[in-house]
Amino acid sequence: MTHTPGPWTFEGPLEGGPNEHIIGWIKSDMPFFELHAPGFIPAKPVSELADNARLMAAAPSLALALAWLVGLKDNRPSDYEEQKPLAWAAARAALAQIGK
Repeated sequence: MTHTPGPWTFEGPLEGGPNEHIIGWIKSDMPFFELHAPGFIPAKPVSELADNARLMAAAPSLALALAWLVGLKDNRPSDYEEQKPLAWAAARAALAQIGK
């Protein structure tokens, strides 16, 4: 599976204005893409859609942190004790991106 490399960021939520169906943007080093509400009247509150967008934006960081933690557990490298707090810090930072 390939995806646009992280980090990604979410800018929003946008409320009101001429483009009310646009919730915000997810940006990376690649061109950004807009997040649209379904139709012009969101089926869900804008705050929930924005939270979903933050989760999407954090996906690359979450995937890297999880892969690092699983790799440490499965492979137990010689520098395990040095890497362990760094991997947990990466996981906590990724969770912080989504407000957890």
